[in-house]
Amino acid sequence: ISVAVNSPSGVTPTINYQWYYKNVGSNSDFVALTGANSATLPSASIPVDVAATTIYYCVVTATGENVNATPVASKKLTVVVL
Repeated sequence: ISVAVNSPSGVTPTINYQWYYKNVGSNSDFVALTGANSATLPSASIPVDVAATTIYYCVVTATGENVNATPVASKKLTVVVL
């Protein structure tokens, strides 16, 4: 699972990624995945030893000189482990 970012010519932003997850059926909000801060969701972040349905998404932010960007959330991905 990965996210791609494009920026205008001449602008070199610092791109920050944060992945979030939520187990379907829980009453909790989405939780930030510790250490999951790259464009690709680490496969180790997806537990495969417990049957569950989990929703993941990424929030991407850009900072830097001449950068005026609003954080953007990726589409949500549902992973079902049987």
